[in-house]
Parts: sequence; structure tokens; C-alpha cells
Amino acid sequence: MKNFRILFSIFPVLYWVALLGGIVLSFFKGDGVLFSNAILNVLLIFVFIKVGIIMHEFGHLFFAWLVGGSPYQMTFGSGHEVARFNVLGIKTIIRTKFFNGSAISRFNKTTYLKLRNIVKVSGGLIVNAALLLLVVGIWGFNSDFLSNKYGVCFPETIAVAMAYLVLVSAIPFNTESFGISSPNDSLKLIQIVFLNRNISKDDNYMLENLEAHECIDSKNYNRAIEIFEKHLVFSPTSFYLQLNLSVMYLKTGDLVKSFEILANLKEVVDNKSKLSNKAFVYNNLAWYFLIVKNYDEAYRCAEFAWRFNERNSSFIGTWGSALIEKGEIERGIGMLGQIFNSRFVNNQTLSAAMYLGFANFKKGSDNNKNKYFNFVVSNMSVLDEDEKIIWKNITQRTGEIV
Repeated sequence: MKNFRILFSIFPVLYWVALLGGIVLSFFKGDGVLFSNAILNVLLIFVFIKVGIIMHEFGHLFFAWLVGGSPYQMTFGSGHEVARFNVLGIKTIIRTKFFNGSAISRFNKTTYLKLRNIVKVSGGLIVNAALLLLVVGIWGFNSDFLSNKYGVCFPETIAVAMAYLVLVSAIPFNTESFGISSPNDSLKLIQIVFLNRNISKDDNYMLENLEAHECIDSKNYNRAIEIFEKHLVFSPTSFYLQLNLSVMYLKTGDLVKSFEILANLKEVVDNKSKLSNKAFVYNNLAWYFLIVKNYDEAYRCAEFAWRFNERNSSFIGTWGSALIEKGEIERGIGMLGQIFNSRFVNNQTLSAAMYLGFANFKKGSDNNKNKYFNFVVSNMSVLDEDEKIIWKNITQRTGEIV
């Protein structure tokens, strides 16, 4: 069952529908065969992009290992966690939305550190480029393959997929991880070569914070607080540390400490800060205001965060909840429907279920209300202190006995 979940997370249902459609059309003559070839070739490009992402992250770790690095963790996807396991002693996490990946390793030796970092960061791009050159070198490249007259073209689809990944890696830009902007491979290389950025220091710092996030995953929030506070002593103005501490205090029910941090961060981001930082602070404030039943402020803060990034699942969840509290029921249901998935039991899906149930209560739809509320009741052990307060606030108004 677990293997099927992993498979369907990497290749969602749409892939299998396309595969079936392509196979069925292949039995028809004329245009049917051309359409079949078109579907299967496009499908293969997307499949090989995902295979290429896996190879890319392995490339980072392999090249780090070649120059004395210690591989630590790979993560694929950015949605709900599907599975975690070890591959050759490397922690591997599979999530839904399998469109990207990350790999972390570190160097214990400090000699030739700049060169080691260059090799490590280049590893993913080198692997994708090597496969592209290998395929084209052996089989060539038929630029007319998309005319679909040549059947299913494995070499060409592999080449297109690898070329896409090489191009994406070669163009410098910033990505987001845990809400914090970070450079992609080519931008990291520029920073290492020209700005002397210490990527190993970044990774070692990330490793320590990965321990904190592993504590968060296991709901050992007090230990996570210890780690974040330890780092805060040396970096008292760190936005990342303060933001995470504000969440940890919400999770443990210490609303006073959480609000103190968020109020201070709000002053900082309101005066001068990146809009992304401001959005994350406002989203956390909105959740705090939902807990303390200040729904006007929750609405205002949540709307700001969501308008900054309408695809961020945390922003969607908070904004959808605030909409429902303010009576915009259908709009709120539409928002939360984007992130609720009963196949995944986690804090995000449970929070969404609470408000989806509450919205259906307001609509007078008992069957739908019960469906969502039963999902929450069946998984009460997963709820943290902040969600327990939200749940209590909701059930007091619906008259539920839980």
C-alpha cells in the first residue's frame, strides 16, 4: 500500500489516465495513432523530468561524496508527506507535488572548501547534462519527433526532459524552503565563486535546523524550541528563528509568548522587510487571531498573506478559515477544498476539515458536516494545542459533544 502511495504521488492519476488514453488510441488507424503518439511522447517527457529530478539530487550527494562530503538527506516534492525511508543510509522524504527536490550534505574537512562546494553544487547539473549528451551521442536527436509520425520516441523524450532540467538549473534565481528564500544551483555557484559564500556553513546550519524540524515532525515541540532558542542567542535578529519560535509556541499553547514574538516581527516587517517575510508573519498572526476569536484581524492579516502568494498551502488554509469565520462560506469552502485530502492525516488537513465541517454546519448540510467532523474526531491524537482550541471554539458553536 505504501509503495502505491509513493508511486501515485510521483505520478498522479492524470498520468495514468493519459497512459490509458494513449494506449487505447493506438488501436485506431490514421489520426488515432498520431494522437496516441502525441499523448505518449508528452507523457514520457513529464515522466523523465521526474526521473531526472531524482537523478539530479543523487548527483548533488554523489559529487559531494566524491570530494569528501557526507550525504545526509534528500526531499522530493513540496506537499503532504507521503513516506520517509533510508536509501543507502540517506534519509529520503517523499511528498506530494513532486515537481522539485533538495539534497543536503556536509563537509567535515575545511581544506579546499570552495572547490568542494563548487563540485557539490554542480553535481545535479552535471548528471542531467551527462545523460543528455549520452542519449544524443548514442541515438542522435530527431527534431521532427513531435510530428508524432515516428511512434514513441524514448531518446528524444529523455533528451527534452534533461535539457529542461539543465536549463532550469543554469538560470540563476531564488527558490523557497520553509518560507525562506534560497538560491538555486547556478545562483549558489555564482555566490561561491564571486561572493565567497560558505555553502557548507549554510548546510551545517540547515542540518541543525533539520533536527529541529524532525522534532516538529515527531511533535517534540519543546526540543525544537530549545534548538531554535539556542541559535537565537547567537542570531537574535534572525527572522527565520523568530518565525519558527512563534509557531512552536502556538503549537504548545503558549499564546502569550507567540504573540510577543509576532508583534515584534510585525513592527520589523511593517517598517522595512521583504514582502515574503511580511506575508509569513501576517499568516501566523492571522492564525493567532483565529485562536483568540478576533476574526476581523484574522481576516485582514490572512488576506494580505494569501494575496502575496495564492499558491502557498498554509496561506490558503488560514485565508479559507478566516473567510468562513466572516461568513463568506462558499469562498472559504473553495479555498480549503484545495488543500483538504482525507488520504493524508496531518495538521493541515485536520484544520481544513474543522472549518469545512463548520462551513457545512452554517449551510445546514449535516451529512457533509459529519463527514469532516468525523475525520477530525477519528484523528484527535494528531491535534496540537492551537488546533484543540480552534476545535473547541467551533464545537461550542455547533453543539457537538466530543
